[in-house]
Parts: sequence; structure tokens; C-alpha cells
Amino acid sequence: LGGCSATGNGEQLMQVALAKTVIELLGAGLSADEAAQSAIDTLDERVGGQGGCIVVDRQGRVGWAHNSPQMACAFRTVEMAAPEVHTRRRT
Repeated sequence: LGGCSATGNGEQLMQVALAKTVIELLGAGLSADEAAQSAIDTLDERVGGQGGCIVVDRQGRVGWAHNSPQMACAFRTVEMAAPEVHTRRRT
């Protein structure tokens, strides 16, 4: 279904099985961005945790989300001329 890498307070990420939650959301039909944001919302709502994740679905589409003040994120797909690099989510 895809892959997920997560960062943040490990204990809180484990309490909500953040990466597993993202993959289940991909399986339910959410986009990579939607799955990432929904999982981060769950992290905040259930355990008050802060963290972030970057997600790649099986078609190679990238999504990411975080609720921490900053999260470095970079990715590049075969269609991109240069990588995208961010220190926080665009609002």
C-alpha cells in the first residue's frame, strides 16, 4: 500500500502505531497527504503527542504532515527536476 517514516516522541508514536495507522488509511482510500494528516491528528487527539511523518503510496505519490513546530522534509520523484525541501508544512 505504501511506506511511512515517522519522527517524534517514540513512546507516543508507538501508542497510536503511527506508521501502521498511515498505511491502514492508505488502504482505506485516503491520499498520501490525507493519510499523513489524519494520522497526525490521531496522535494529537489520542495522546497529545507531537511528531511528523512522510508517506509514499504505491503509485509514488508523496504526502507529509506534522504537528511539531518544525519538521525537516525533503523528497524527489522521477517527475521532479529538483527535490522539494521544507522545514515546516505550508499553511
